[in-house]
Amino acid sequence: MSLEDFEYGRVLGKGVFVSVLIVKRKEDKEIYSMKRVKIDVLTKKELENSFNEVRLVASLNHKNVIGYREAFYDQKSKTLNIVVEYADDGDLSTKIKQAIKNQVFFEESKIWSTLIQILEGLKYLHKSDIIHRDLKSANIFLTKKGGVKIGDLNVIKIIGKSMAITQTGTPYYGSPEIWNDHPYDYKCDIWSTGCIIYEMASLKMSFRGTSMQMLYNNVIKGDFDPIPSRYSKDLMEIIKLILIKNPKQRPSAEDLLKNRIIAQKMQKLGMEKSFLVCEDEKAILMRTIKLSGNLNQMNQVNRQLPRKNYKKDRYQNRGVYVILSHPMYDLIPYFPCIIYFLYTT
Repeated sequence: MSLEDFEYGRVLGKGVFVSVLIVKRKEDKEIYSMKRVKIDVLTKKELENSFNEVRLVASLNHKNVIGYREAFYDQKSKTLNIVVEYADDGDLSTKIKQAIKNQVFFEESKIWSTLIQILEGLKYLHKSDIIHRDLKSANIFLTKKGGVKIGDLNVIKIIGKSMAITQTGTPYYGSPEIWNDHPYDYKCDIWSTGCIIYEMASLKMSFRGTSMQMLYNNVIKGDFDPIPSRYSKDLMEIIKLILIKNPKQRPSAEDLLKNRIIAQKMQKLGMEKSFLVCEDEKAILMRTIKLSGNLNQMNQVNRQLPRKNYKKDRYQNRGVYVILSHPMYDLIPYFPCIIYFLYTT
């Protein structure tokens, strides 16, 4: 659990207090993404939020949400380092910018696949009483195998039965209720998803404006141009269903996954659920990490941080030794479902 355990590659993003870069872990030679947060310049609230991000990300386990691998505090550089899985095909925002530059449109099947996988990830988060609150194309990460993963979870909020009122998020993807400073719930993530899919299809934002006031007016009106005629009426129908102004009438992620059109697209794309896929369980959130106010004693916080979650550690910690390179390895999480299926048929 040290910075020396990694080799460092190119920087993916950099801010005043935070940088994100590609790293290679020396032990397994695998590529990961590392977020480095300089905590000596953070306020107490910002510090608590940073460690809360670790707690939340480490609690989640879903194929469409960026997965946690480890976190540790480095005393010398005074940085909190969060290692997560690396999406090897970049983010959706970059892909959209490339499409605009090259004047090419996404295949409709790609748009449907992206939508379905975002909804699968949101269904899991929302079932766990978690709102992302800043869903945008830049936070949707892609893999070369066609995977779609929701990332950048530093502003997610646990709400339980109450509704959130703190305003956050990116203006172009913000829902009407957030723009109006009204209480909001999971439905704000659904609105943002509609904006993402519209952007993917039209290569432009669903709601635009030359000023914040104009953008606000357009969002509140809820009017947007049709997507290009190259796409099906089904896609436009789903976008209109998602971008309903009234959050009470807006469908949930689970509702959308049961929608007739989306169910047909899932079947056509071979994405329908089989007996091998268990129903997603609700995430069990880890306890809040208690922090010392003395930076010189911050190295003690490593004892409170979640344990590593690399493939090798995941099974050795349980006393299970497997050949990780074997094709059957990927089926291990589904063994209980397979046994249940065989027993009941």
